[in-house]
Amino acid sequence: MKKFSKLLLALGGISAVGAGLAVGMVDNNVNTVEQTKAGTTDSVVIRGVVSGVSTDWDTNVATLQYNPTSSRWEATVTFAVGDLFKVVNVTANKWAGYHTGLGTTNLAGENGNIGDNIKVITAGEYHISVSDFSGFGNASYIFDGVTGSIDYGTLRGYLFASSNSWTKTYLYTFGGNSYYASFRGRNITSAYGTYGVTFNSNGLYRIPIYSGCTDNSFILSNDSNQTADLTMNFSRYYSTSSDVTGDAVLGAQASVAYAIADAVYQTTNYSVCNISKTVAQSLINQYDALSNHATIDDATIYTWKNNSRLDSEKLNVTFKDIVAKLRVTAASAAFVPSKTSDSSSTIVLGGLAAIAVLAAGGYFFVRKKKNA
Repeated sequence: MKKFSKLLLALGGISAVGAGLAVGMVDNNVNTVEQTKAGTTDSVVIRGVVSGVSTDWDTNVATLQYNPTSSRWEATVTFAVGDLFKVVNVTANKWAGYHTGLGTTNLAGENGNIGDNIKVITAGEYHISVSDFSGFGNASYIFDGVTGSIDYGTLRGYLFASSNSWTKTYLYTFGGNSYYASFRGRNITSAYGTYGVTFNSNGLYRIPIYSGCTDNSFILSNDSNQTADLTMNFSRYYSTSSDVTGDAVLGAQASVAYAIADAVYQTTNYSVCNISKTVAQSLINQYDALSNHATIDDATIYTWKNNSRLDSEKLNVTFKDIVAKLRVTAASAAFVPSKTSDSSSTIVLGGLAAIAVLAAGGYFFVRKKKNA
C-alpha cells in the first residue's frame, strides 16, 4: 500500500509538472496572437442636444461601428426636427460638424457655416458614414461628399456596380427629387467600394439608396466618362457594357460576394478560418441558392499571410476556394479553432501524451521492483 501511495504521489508530481508545462506553453502562444490594427479602434460617437436622449454636449447619443469592408465608421440614428449634433472622434479629439456637401434639404448648419453644429430640418432616420478624420485640420471637411456622408430615410435597396477600372466614381440620381442636386453627384469611390474584391474583372460597388432619394434613374461617371442613363432596379449589377436595366443574375452573385467579403473582414484578423459555423452555413445557403456561379467563382478577395493589411503580405484567393473552406467550417463541430488555437491544442495534447507515457513507465517500474 505504501509503494502504491508513493506511486500516486510520483504520478501526481509528474502530472503537475506536465500540466504546468503545457499551460505555460499555451499562454506564451496566446500572447503572440496579432491584435486588430491601430486606427480601427478609435472611438467615434455622435454628441449633441437630441430630443429625449441628451440635453448637453458631453453625452454620447450613439456610437459609430467600424466597418472594415468599407473602411468606414457607421451608425444609424433617428433625429427630431431641431436636434443639433456633431460627429466626434473621441480618441483624436476631433469634432466634425456641418459642411455644404450635406446640402440644405434635410440638414443645415446651425448658423449656415462650415463647422457649425448640424441642425436637423427633417425628422427621421439618418445613416452616418465617415472615414478616418483624425488628421483633418478642419474635421468638418469629412462631409465634403468624398470621405463622409449622411443619408436620410429608410433603405430602399442596393445597386451593385463595376468600378470600370476608374480611379474614382461618381453617382448622380435623377427622375425624382434629384437627391444629389447637380451632376456629377457624389464621389462614391471610398464610400461604397468593396475593399479587396475583384468581381467581373473590376472592383465592386454596393450602393445603398435610401427613401430620402425618390429618384428612379442614375448615371455613373468619372471626370471624363459616363454610363448611359441607367434605370434603378435594386439588387442588379451595372457596368458600362451592361443593359441599362441592370443584370439580375450578376446582381445576385455580387450580393453574395459582398456578404462573404463582409464576413471575412469582420473577423479580427481578416481570416475565413475565423468565421463561425453559423455564419458559414448562412453564407453557404446564399451561395447554393444562386442559379449561376460562374462569375462569383472566378471573383477574388484579398487575404493576408500574417493577419495584416500590408500590401506586401496580401494574396488573391478565389471565392470558389473561400466557399470550399466555408463548407468545411459549416460541417465541423461548433468551435473551429484558428491557427493559434490549432498550435495550442497540439501542445496540450502533446503534454497529455507525455504524461500518459510517464505514468505508464512509473507503473511498470514499481511492478518490476515488487517482483524482484
